[in-house]
Amino acid sequence: MSGPSSPTDYWAVALHTLDPSLQLIVSSTIGGRVNVLAGVLRVAKDQREECLKKRWRFRNFNGDTVIIRDILERIVKWIERFKAIGDVAVGADQVHASLPWAAIRFLLECATSDINVFGSVVENLEVIASLVVVYREFERLHLRRSSSVRPQIEQALVRLYSVILEELGHAVKFFNESSVTRIAKSLFRVADGQLVEVKKKEAELLKLAGLVDTDVLLNLETMTIRLVDNARYSVELVEKTRYQEIMRWLSQSDFRCHHEDVSSCRLPNTCQWLSNHTKYRTWLNSSCSSILMLYGVPGSGKSVLASSVIESLMSARNTHPDLTPFAYFYCCRSLSEAGRSQPDNIMRCILKQLALSPDSQCKVKETLLSEYDRRRARAELDGLEESQARKLGVHDCIRLILDISRSDAITIVVDAVDELEESSRAELLQALLNIIDNSENIAKVFLTSRNDDMTLKMLENQQRIRVHQNDNAEDLECYVTHRIKEAVDHKLLLGGSVSPQLFARLRLFLLDRAGEM
Repeated sequence: MSGPSSPTDYWAVALHTLDPSLQLIVSSTIGGRVNVLAGVLRVAKDQREECLKKRWRFRNFNGDTVIIRDILERIVKWIERFKAIGDVAVGADQVHASLPWAAIRFLLECATSDINVFGSVVENLEVIASLVVVYREFERLHLRRSSSVRPQIEQALVRLYSVILEELGHAVKFFNESSVTRIAKSLFRVADGQLVEVKKKEAELLKLAGLVDTDVLLNLETMTIRLVDNARYSVELVEKTRYQEIMRWLSQSDFRCHHEDVSSCRLPNTCQWLSNHTKYRTWLNSSCSSILMLYGVPGSGKSVLASSVIESLMSARNTHPDLTPFAYFYCCRSLSEAGRSQPDNIMRCILKQLALSPDSQCKVKETLLSEYDRRRARAELDGLEESQARKLGVHDCIRLILDISRSDAITIVVDAVDELEESSRAELLQALLNIIDNSENIAKVFLTSRNDDMTLKMLENQQRIRVHQNDNAEDLECYVTHRIKEAVDHKLLLGGSVSPQLFARLRLFLLDRAGEM
């Protein structure tokens, strides 16, 4: 086929491949609207707020409980990203370029009392919105220069756009029908809404273009940014002395120092295999509460990998100060720091990070402040010092964390859960499972552990990543090279007199015997 005169004309070509009746249905969603993007953005934001108020969630076909508001949040981000890429090129066919967005707007406006149907539709719309954005950029990068495979790529792109419009057209037709007809067809339409054909056409296009996936193409963010809902952010500003009292009452574990200690062992440009891992990215970006466990043999770098996850959350907070709360903890079996292997202290430290502001503003979530005041008053009635107010137990922490999650999504990272005694480990894992099962908002938990039968059994329904030798091979090479060089530079190895040949032989020797470590 001869290439369209402008990138956005591909949608026009795709439209005309549809059945005439379906062409009319898709085209009808634009009507007389001028600024379709502004309209779909407004509708998506309105529906997002409505779903937040109603706390809508549904169970998808994978059995996952999905927070609908979070999916709509991602749709909003895709629309904003589409706008940020740039307005439709001068001379381009703006009507056809707006077709998918007009259909998305129509479908978002078709509110339904059936949460499962609405949730399934919104879930599919998020996938389609992402594809519209990704392949707009694809056109710019891959179809504005000549190549021998350009005609085939153009044809594959049109086929992808065609099945996208076809899927949208069938959905619009579905919602245009009478309520009785919709009810009769709803099971079929929702079950058919997994976009199988869309994904198939995308795979064909990527293969022709020589790409593995669209994240490589666009270098998209690997994490969905979730910001606090300030309208529901119930906090109180307290005096510094009172703020410090609450901090000490909760936990005195120096979690920041522990993170610095582990992070100091992490070499530059390592741990990237985890951030690029499909299971990790799915866990991070999905609209479902879930646990992801990273496990492996001792010495395989699990704590360092956990520190990289924590560091990415910290970096996101630096960029987005209103990032929803996250907490982390490094477990350790230590006589000098017994609290690092005690479930109640671990949970209090997690609560401390979720409920207290990370900056110097001395802000405390109202739910925790009320609990502290009640316990302090009880201590005074019993003739005790304020500092002797009864500590929170594991179940108290669960209750307060769930209160916090009513308004905000939360993320928790716990390293080395195998450091706890078996009964304590079971108590901690059950607490975290309780949180993800009962949170009204999205709760994400990332854990690391050695190979442990009990832990694997308790988390058998959660996602897991085992650290294999192939996964961390590059990190291991980097580490071995660094340590040998360090020993040579400090003259700790043969007085620093190590030839390049001996260096290489020693490096190969250590790597051959390292295994998964």
